[in-house]
Amino acid sequence: MKALLLVYGIIFTAAASTFAQDDASLVPFIEKMKSASSSERVTGFNALSEYWKEPQEVFTGFSDTPIKITDRLPEKRIITDGDLDRIAKAIEGGIRESDADVRKAGAIALISLPRSSDSVQSAVLAGVKSDDPTVNWYVMQQRTNVWPKIDLVIDNLIDDLASHSSSKYYAARELMSRYGKQARPYSKRIVESIFDCEPDDDRDLKLYVLCDIGINEAAVNTLVSQAGRLTEEEAGIAAISLLDFPDALRSYSNQFPNLFRLLEQHNAQLFPFLCKHQYEPNKTREWLASSESLPVNIMGMLREPRFIKEIVKLEKNASSHRMTFLAACKRACGDKAELIIDVDAKRPVVFRPKSAWPNSDDSRINKTALEHGDGMTDVMVTGELRGDSGSHPQLVRFYRTNDDMLLGTEQDYEEPLLYDNKTGRFVFLTSVFAAYSTGIDQPEPGPYQTGSAQIRIEAPGFKPLLVQFFDEIPDLRITLEKQP
Repeated sequence: MKALLLVYGIIFTAAASTFAQDDASLVPFIEKMKSASSSERVTGFNALSEYWKEPQEVFTGFSDTPIKITDRLPEKRIITDGDLDRIAKAIEGGIRESDADVRKAGAIALISLPRSSDSVQSAVLAGVKSDDPTVNWYVMQQRTNVWPKIDLVIDNLIDDLASHSSSKYYAARELMSRYGKQARPYSKRIVESIFDCEPDDDRDLKLYVLCDIGINEAAVNTLVSQAGRLTEEEAGIAAISLLDFPDALRSYSNQFPNLFRLLEQHNAQLFPFLCKHQYEPNKTREWLASSESLPVNIMGMLREPRFIKEIVKLEKNASSHRMTFLAACKRACGDKAELIIDVDAKRPVVFRPKSAWPNSDDSRINKTALEHGDGMTDVMVTGELRGDSGSHPQLVRFYRTNDDMLLGTEQDYEEPLLYDNKTGRFVFLTSVFAAYSTGIDQPEPGPYQTGSAQIRIEAPGFKPLLVQFFDEIPDLRITLEKQP
């Protein structure tokens, strides 16, 4: 488990007014940006950044469920099309300046733009194509998430991806990922660009872009032919991008005898793939299942009863914390649950381990350690979904509604799910916050404090149900109420 560094901070709310027409107060800002003084131009851009910044929620504490904001936020500033164009043109001018401080201030001013337009797109294009990595970094964060046509920027992005500079390649990688499938036709060139780098150039991090955009046949051939140059860690990442190409994946795996073990680290990519292809024959899934030595998390994802005996063997040397994950993997493969907990609208949270925030499991804390590591732990949730009449919903969707790191922010995105509508059995692989004690004298392995996954369950014909899944959770029997 790699420890993650958390940076906690407070975002303050700035007051804002409502304007129904072009705002005369913009005139001084525009004039400052025309000044002969670089510092005056920077001041002008900084003022613009504040001018159109959206009201922000104030972070007031930690929570494993979303914190409801009760304070009334200031009204959003209404910015006319005319003012939007004036500001965007001024920013583009700043991004093209020779002075580095002015370029940076201009790019930062672009982050909070409220919507896109032709002039905004022109400014964003200038930022993406800039040779200044600081400009690339800030422009990549612009909040409309509307980007220039990919053919206008792909050459710059591919060149930047091959850069030795982390600030240069990181922005390029993130922006390519946002383009997603639009970047796929260029995947052969992207693969070649990555192989122009050495492992010390963070080539492993660059390979993740292939998982995000997908690759075409030409890129597959290049990747497989160059696979001998990859480190083991890189090989696992590259294999994820080959999941849709089973024949190429088999050929590729011949060069990496340990490939199944390398895939163990990539739940975030492998689980959604198996969920997507759970209802029809799939050669990649069959190839995975044919292995004689699969990692236990992949056994659980494949849900085949023959894996139960293999998982039992792993229990002999497992810690108590590891045992709970192994038990969940056995249940996913069809093993009988030792304990079943009922969950419904009246009992949405019926299980919390000792480690559940804000409490902690003292038996896992090293009493002599002065530090700890914050990260995540994998949780496999198994159970049965049914209606109050005992029938099983034909279709079920899970939506994550809380963040991973106890920051109390509200989320709402669909999660992949393995589900059998004949039996109602489901398997859900997720992750929750986990704090680990450091040092060699820890009495019991496992995280001493954990978060939760708050999930909204939706099924046609049934009322939505909001539940919480915790680390070490037993098997669940979740009952949904029929819609009236």
